[in-house]
Amino acid sequence: MAEFEASIVDACDAVIKSVTDEARQRAPRRTGNLVSRIESTGSASAGYRIESNADYGAYVERGTDKFAPEPYLRPSIHTERVITQ
Repeated sequence: MAEFEASIVDACDAVIKSVTDEARQRAPRRTGNLVSRIESTGSASAGYRIESNADYGAYVERGTDKFAPEPYLRPSIHTERVITQ
């Protein structure tokens, strides 16, 4: 049973790494700050979180009244979901 649980944890870690890497590839690169601040935290038992610690990360993802959205996180999650199904 421990081997099975370990393989599930390894699989979850691999998916999170893949989504984080994909988000970094998709993020717009004007200064490189946004890309360098995309991080994943957490664990399989406590849950994971992928986010950008750049103050403006959400504005880039969702857009504003003046700027069109440039999604990088949501498409990365969708890509991984399609791959793992």
